[in-house]
Formats: sequence, C-alpha cells, structure tokens
Amino acid sequence: MPNQNISGGEMLKNSIESELVQALKRQSKWLAIVATILFLGLGGLAVYVFQLQQMLTKETAKSAQLTQELTATRNSLAAETAQKTRLTAELNSTQGKLTDELSRKSPLPIRLSYRKSMVGEGLVAIFRNTSAQHLSVLATFVNPQLGATSSSRLELPPDRDVNFGHLEGWRFNPGDEITLVNNEFEPLKATASLP
Repeated sequence: MPNQNISGGEMLKNSIESELVQALKRQSKWLAIVATILFLGLGGLAVYVFQLQQMLTKETAKSAQLTQELTATRNSLAAETAQKTRLTAELNSTQGKLTDELSRKSPLPIRLSYRKSMVGEGLVAIFRNTSAQHLSVLATFVNPQLGATSSSRLELPPDRDVNFGHLEGWRFNPGDEITLVNNEFEPLKATASLP
C-alpha cells in the first residue's frame, strides 16, 4: 500500500507540478499548431516562390529569343534597305544613261551659208539638205537689235539648196539668230554673217 501520508506541502507541490505539466502540454499543442501553420505557410510560400522563379526563367528565355528575333529582323531590314538603295542608285544611273542615249540625236544635216541679196538689201540664207531624205524643219529667225521674230516651215529636198530672203519673208542682217528644228535631229542654231 502506498504511503498515504502525503503532507500538505507535497500535495501542493504535486498539484502545481500537475498543472504545470498540463499547461506545458497545452502550450506544446499550441506551439505545434503554430509551428505546423508556419511550416505550411512557409512551404506554400516556397512553392509560390519556386513557381515565380520558373515563370521568370521562362519569360527571360522568351525575352532573349524575342530579342534575337528582333535583332535578326532589324539586320535583315537593314540589308534589304541597303540593297534597295543600291538598286535604286543603279536604276537611276541606268535610267539617266538611257535618257542620255535617247535624248542624243544626230546633228541636223543642213549646211547654212549666206549671200548678198540680188534684189533689195540684206542677206539671203541658203539652206542645203546634205542628207538623202526630204526634211521638214521649223525655222525661227530673230533680229536681236530690233527684237523682231518670225517663224516659217521650210521643206528641204535631199541634196539641194533652198534660198530664203526678204522675198520669202525675212531680210537677214549680220547677227540675226537662226534656229532650225526637226524632231528627229538636234536643233541647229546659227548666226547670220556676211559672205
């Protein structure tokens, strides 16, 4: 039989120890619950951070790929722009050469000379078509001293002389300007002079 003579101080001590043990057990339960909540919270946070890191890694890789594609596109565009510029310059050069070639016409095959008028005053112009074909030319005469101007259509048979003076509509004086135009040839400009 156990000793039933427990003193009052011992009972109090046992009672306090028992309550203390009970309080420690309750506190341990709460600490375990708090620790579990903290552990679960930290675990969830760790999972969330891990997922964020994975998303960030994927986005960084995607950004790097897009940067490479953008750089490649810019380089391609720069190369195409340079090629377009080169081709445009070549086209302009070729077009200029073609325009020069097309605009270059052979000289008008007319020889011009003058003689004194046999009737009246002034000079007579003698137009000689040195080609083997008939030529039709627009002749413009200008007297710069008087400011007078006249135009006339001249029909010039091949290898023949055509006289033009005051009887035909213009009395030539030294210094008069003559321009002959036929669309198939370069215009001919001359200045009347004494024979």
